Amino acid sequence: MLNPSHKYISFDFETTGLDTKKDEPIQIGIVVFDHEFKIVDTFSSLIKPKKDIKQLKSIVAHLTGFALEDLEDAPSMEELLPTLHKYFTPEVIVVGQNISFDCAFLKRYMEYEPIYQVDTFTLTKALFHYLPSYALDVINEHLRKTNQHRESGEDDYHDALHDSYLAYNLFHQCMKRLTKLRREYLILDYMFQNSDGLYTSIIKRTPKPYAFENKELFFPSLQQKSISDNKKIIAKTPLSFEDYAQYETLDVSLLTLKEIISKTKWGTGKWILAFTHPSKVTIAQKLFKKQHIPTNSWHDSIVFDPARVNTFLHQKNFDDGELLFTLKYYSQFEQKHSILDINSQDDYKVFSALSNPEKQNRSWITLCTHSQLYGMNKEDLQEYTLLFFDKDRWSGTYSRHMKQQFDPTYLLNHLEQISYKYSLLNHEAAWAMEEFYNKTLFLHSTLCMEINPFFKGSSANKVEFVDIAQETRFPKTRQLIPIRKEQFESLKQWLMKEDQWVETKITEFYDHLTGQTTVSKRMHAGDKRYYQFQDSHTYVQRDDFKQDLPTPKSLFLSNKKRTQHDQRTQVSLKEDTVETLEFLKIKTQPKIPELIEMITTAGENCFVVSSDKSRSKMLFDALVKQWVSRDFEILWENITWWMGKNLYRGSISSKPVLLIGWYNFCLGAMAKEIHFPTAYLYHLHGKLAAQIVTDILRWWEKKKE
Repeated sequence: MLNPSHKYISFDFETTGLDTKKDEPIQIGIVVFDHEFKIVDTFSSLIKPKKDIKQLKSIVAHLTGFALEDLEDAPSMEELLPTLHKYFTPEVIVVGQNISFDCAFLKRYMEYEPIYQVDTFTLTKALFHYLPSYALDVINEHLRKTNQHRESGEDDYHDALHDSYLAYNLFHQCMKRLTKLRREYLILDYMFQNSDGLYTSIIKRTPKPYAFENKELFFPSLQQKSISDNKKIIAKTPLSFEDYAQYETLDVSLLTLKEIISKTKWGTGKWILAFTHPSKVTIAQKLFKKQHIPTNSWHDSIVFDPARVNTFLHQKNFDDGELLFTLKYYSQFEQKHSILDINSQDDYKVFSALSNPEKQNRSWITLCTHSQLYGMNKEDLQEYTLLFFDKDRWSGTYSRHMKQQFDPTYLLNHLEQISYKYSLLNHEAAWAMEEFYNKTLFLHSTLCMEINPFFKGSSANKVEFVDIAQETRFPKTRQLIPIRKEQFESLKQWLMKEDQWVETKITEFYDHLTGQTTVSKRMHAGDKRYYQFQDSHTYVQRDDFKQDLPTPKSLFLSNKKRTQHDQRTQVSLKEDTVETLEFLKIKTQPKIPELIEMITTAGENCFVVSSDKSRSKMLFDALVKQWVSRDFEILWENITWWMGKNLYRGSISSKPVLLIGWYNFCLGAMAKEIHFPTAYLYHLHGKLAAQIVTDILRWWEKKKE
């Protein structure tokens, strides 16, 4: 299965944080195995950091599960180096979850860089689909349910040695599945035979390669969802929005979303349902699914072009991104998934090259967020009716759309995708597009280099410029701008029709460089910076908002509390009542001991609604120090990272779940169907307080036995 020329190591560091330059390792686990996946050695050790152990965050103890005092007598990283050098030799292939993070510490302390590093996170996303999260413990739970998990002790997911075992097992299962797919679909084996990337270097080759030179090749069609005729929906009082077409705004405050979805006559026409938040979209998807009504998101409608796929599969050499994309496609086909799971930059690159936006499968019900509306093509949506939920927030939604920041890295990603497509299709502008992409990349790098000094030594996150193209403080950038503009003017006539939209993005980028703009600093992991640009908009007109909507047929649904002289048309269903959730309201700023006593006394799932990050952290630290985590699954959106992983842990926990966070976290919990009989309003103040409570009440569905 694996190349016997190499030695293989699965390893993991537990650290004091996520900054590979400043944080320190506090534990390492190593599992050594051979090409047949036989474990030949293991190693584990705590590591004493240089930082005072008393200064380590409570979250470190909470996530790792061991007492920080245990680090006092542990060896330092320098003392462990002789032992580690025995494991990390030149011929070793290293394996791990998000392995680049762990390898950064090897480079920092040992000046060691492996010849190949296999990231099980990337590989898993190509072979296991639609998991709630790709965190190691979530994938492990999936493998356990499908009998693919090799037990290695108790499930202490942040013990370094245990995580190394899990990564080893995950890699083993990925290789078994990959081998099965290669045997079942010969085109995959052909691609592996004609690649010189990472995976063909570590995977044993088959003795006889296959050839497909004279054969038309195309991806087999993914299984399509059947469209329901909606006969399973039973409503005492059917709801037809067509009857309200003459009204501008409908008051649906008497209806729950479940009632709207279950009792509306969806059988005729095409619909777009727009919500304020992605979690609301997820809730709506689940409610539609329970009614046997298929929905999709907008990008799901694009289909592959047979000629492009045939050209792609007949290449003489494939890179790792192309291999993983094709592997993902056949894996999902084999598992009978109906919609392709696109979830990496390489996926988007290949997908955009093989798909044809002019050939689309239109769904008759499309769900999206408010902000996604403005990315839709108006010409294609004239036949759709838009239901704009939470109409009273149109101003905020449109303001965010108008003020949305322009990120040049997205433009660069799009240019890279187009360049790749033109090269694949032997387009006449392929060379010119590749050159323009590379030179735009150079312009962006130069721009970032000249922006850096404005933020150096300052805590400011934003700086305003009047005209960067004329600024003497940008000597290199201002020389490049007119050259790049002229280059694109000569190139744009060769753009394919489906790519002409990129002209708008290029124009927007140059508008920011030649006009008044605000530059915002953003941070990747560690101290890596990138910058975004933003115009200043002070007022939004409602007519502009309506004009920018993708379809003229729109109904705005409002659940705002009615006033005495409210003229809105109110939609209600006879013989139906609306149940609301009773919240336990306590004073805005209770003392932490009082709140902890209320939570622990209740002994059941509860959600602490807080808009103050620092206060929430104080509460979290107090809970951890009092070992409340022994009795509760404690999740906090701003400190335990990865919302999807957090909510998954909450949904499977055998202990009561305690969530501490803001509105978005609550919506995510609703989308995961985590039931909370009690919510505590903690540090929730200002105008948003009443709105947040009203919205939570409206969207909450009581758990029905």
